[in-house]
Amino acid sequence: DLFYFEDIYLSKRSADGEWQKPELLSVVNTERHEASVFLTSEGTQLLIYKDENGGDLFVSKLGKNGQWSKPKSISTNVNSSFK
Repeated sequence: DLFYFEDIYLSKRSADGEWQKPELLSVVNTERHEASVFLTSEGTQLLIYKDENGGDLFVSKLGKNGQWSKPKSISTNVNSSFK
C-alpha cells in the first residue's frame, strides 16, 4: 500500500539520567505494522496494535530476566472478526 510501517523501540535511562540509544524491540516487531498503544505504570506490560486479521491487540510482558515476551493476542472478546 506504499505506506510506512511502525515499529517499537526501547530506550533505557541510565543512573545519571541520560537516555541510551533506542534499540528495536525485536521480539514484538515483524515485517508488518506494530505500534505501542499503552505501557503500564510499572513498565511491565505493553499493549500492542498489530496489523493482523484486520488489526488486533496483543500484550507483551516484561520478564524477571529483563526480556519482553512474545506478544499474545488479547481475548476474542476484544479481538474478533467484527472489525
